[in-house]
Amino acid sequence: MDTESDVAIKLEHAKVDPSLLDEEIRIYKSLQAKPGFSRVFWHGWQDSFQVMVLELLEPNLEDLFCYCGQKFSLKATLMLADQLLHRFESLHAALYLRRDVKPENFLLGTVWKSSPISR
Repeated sequence: MDTESDVAIKLEHAKVDPSLLDEEIRIYKSLQAKPGFSRVFWHGWQDSFQVMVLELLEPNLEDLFCYCGQKFSLKATLMLADQLLHRFESLHAALYLRRDVKPENFLLGTVWKSSPISR
């Protein structure tokens, strides 16, 4: 499949039992219509690996914080808080709970460079 963009690829060996990637694929597919979540382009098997190809979102919130000199403006902070709250709201509405909440786990997508947050 040609997406004409960079992608993220996750692999899991067939010996992994139970499969963690099966559940992750199901979750991503249920959330892919919602803003802020990667789209799954393809999933299946290649040789002895289960593969998931998904939209690459970067940078993460920690990378952005470092890029901005470890300081966000009030406007950037409020915009990020609004996005994060909407993402949590989407997760909870779909009956999912995120336990590993940290800046490295919030990916912002490739449009961040043109946003006021990065200035």
